[in-house]
Amino acid sequence: MRSNRILSTIVCGLSSLLIAGCTEKNNLQSPAHADEPDSWQKHLTPTTIDTTKPMVIEEEVYVPIYSHIYVENEQRTVDLAATFSFRNVDPDHSIIIKSVRYYSTDGTLLKEYLKTPVLLKPLATADFVITREDSSGGSGANFIIDWVAKTNVLEPLAESVMVATGSPQSMAFTSRGIVIKKGGTTAK
Repeated sequence: MRSNRILSTIVCGLSSLLIAGCTEKNNLQSPAHADEPDSWQKHLTPTTIDTTKPMVIEEEVYVPIYSHIYVENEQRTVDLAATFSFRNVDPDHSIIIKSVRYYSTDGTLLKEYLKTPVLLKPLATADFVITREDSSGGSGANFIIDWVAKTNVLEPLAESVMVATGSPQSMAFTSRGIVIKKGGTTAK
């Protein structure tokens, strides 16, 4: 019950900010290289993984994304822009993002966002964007992110924010990721 009230407060607050803060500048199309996050997020450093040494933590995380949602019935939809945000909440240790894959409602792989693994430094965030014009994912789209760490780290935060603005009624909501595969060695 309390979490529903908190979520409602967040959604209302985000909606208010979006309505108040939207400008012409924010409606520009994303550059062509936007699907290569390390090209516009300079803090994401390409790295290699030493496969001869086991990782302490390996996880695969599923994050729901909504390219559109149904309004009133299955014939009427609202397209949404989505940002998948992967946050290293550990203040002392880096993690490595191995891959980020975007899938459609029917499970078809639509896009692989990384050409090589990237280092995510302590307290850093990696963002992956689906534009409002890209409705290929549908209402059941999702991201799968694979990450590893060489040492014990705090569990990263994987969440998405979906937004629709520009009409008399705006909306925003979030969803959280869940771990679907866990591996690695035990730290001693």
